[in-house]
Amino acid sequence: MRILSQCLNHYKIKKVSLVLFSSLLIMSGCGKKGKSEDTKETTEVTATQNDAVSEEQMTLTTETGSSVISMSKPYKRGRAYGNRYINDYFGFSCEFGEDWVLFTDEKIDEINEFQPGSAIDENVAAVLETSHLLDMEAVTQDERSVVTVIAQSTGGYEVSEKEFTESGVDTSADILRQQGYTDISSEIIEDKFCGRTREMINLVATRDGETIYERQFALVNGRYVAILTFRTKSEEDMENTIALFK
Repeated sequence: MRILSQCLNHYKIKKVSLVLFSSLLIMSGCGKKGKSEDTKETTEVTATQNDAVSEEQMTLTTETGSSVISMSKPYKRGRAYGNRYINDYFGFSCEFGEDWVLFTDEKIDEINEFQPGSAIDENVAAVLETSHLLDMEAVTQDERSVVTVIAQSTGGYEVSEKEFTESGVDTSADILRQQGYTDISSEIIEDKFCGRTREMINLVATRDGETIYERQFALVNGRYVAILTFRTKSEEDMENTIALFK
């Protein structure tokens, strides 16, 4: 269970980071278990449902230079199907190889402190109004690479992916210092994710003679944000991990 415990520890660290990362956008604190006492029973969500952003909308966003997609559709959480993760709401998916461990929906719900069967989309959206939630986590068997997706609300503010990402540069470096890392470099770079060039926080740091590489960036859709974090032990691992997403 070493991998699982390290993943959970990684998530707790990142959770603190993201509270600081977006302190102007969200209110902190929400007891998920307390909220779910009178919620509906869970409903099935199938991989065939597809509410992803259309190509027309994505082109319009790129041409206008804005990354904010104004949509009124209800929030829909990402789901794990075996070793495949699908997030229709933010329009991406990933299929991990046998060397990866993808957390099940049940494990994600446990981490988020939802009562069994209560983490339906409607209830998740309600919690996101005052908190943020882990939506996905995956780690390689050799512990060289970890990926997390955390969702939250914009708090009603109109914010672009660029603005949201850039606001976290200093905080991300500070979090690594708190973890004991040194020789930290932090900058904004451009790289492709799912075929589209995006601004990302690029970090490199060292601890106990070991170097880690981290990329962090935001996807904005309407009033919700997904923060993706990739942490690997080599630049090659980083590129290979990002390439898994479609």
